[in-house]
Amino acid sequence: MSDGQVEVEELAAEQPLTQLALTKVVSRPLAAGRDTVASMITYGVLALPLLPRNPDRLARLRDDPAAAPHATEEPLRPPGTGAGLTRVARADTELADTLVAAG
Repeated sequence: MSDGQVEVEELAAEQPLTQLALTKVVSRPLAAGRDTVASMITYGVLALPLLPRNPDRLARLRDDPAAAPHATEEPLRPPGTGAGLTRVARADTELADTLVAAG
């Protein structure tokens, strides 16, 4: 259970949620998700013209249709939804034959 769920359940146990409180609880995650989805759709649409401008990549995709899932994920990689997001390894980890040190 998330912290938000615990908070809502504690509030509801004390007193019934008002219409305003319930609206806030429901609308915040929806609003947050809208920005992420809108960004991903934008990146995908902007990436559509990239294949014709990169004939070698287009040829590789035609030669290997199994690469289509990767080709459709790649446009979603530009920063936007995670810009400024810092990630720190909690423990020494090997990733793609590369050691990522903790911290």
